[in-house]
Amino acid sequence: MFATADMVAEYIGSSKTTILSRVKEFYGSFREAIVQIRGSYINDTINGSSVIANMLHSKLDEIYNVVGIREKTFPNLINPLTKAQLRIDYFIDEISLAIE
Repeated sequence: MFATADMVAEYIGSSKTTILSRVKEFYGSFREAIVQIRGSYINDTINGSSVIANMLHSKLDEIYNVVGIREKTFPNLINPLTKAQLRIDYFIDEISLAIE
């Protein structure tokens, strides 16, 4: 489950501003907080992907007798707000299967 700052604030009886201020105070920046929190959530990684994701990808490769593409990009898959190119976690071209 994903929790927003508003959800956490409501749960602990605080304000969103206070929570975000404490996060910034503790980690130094919001970017560093995300890096640290994400790192502790997926601390077992292989090539930047979680171990569970890699197991799933390997099993799909085995089932379909193919080698899927990890972090696949498409020319027209663009974030409309940031204009950044988006990636699909795993893609099997032979059966047009994308997993995000």
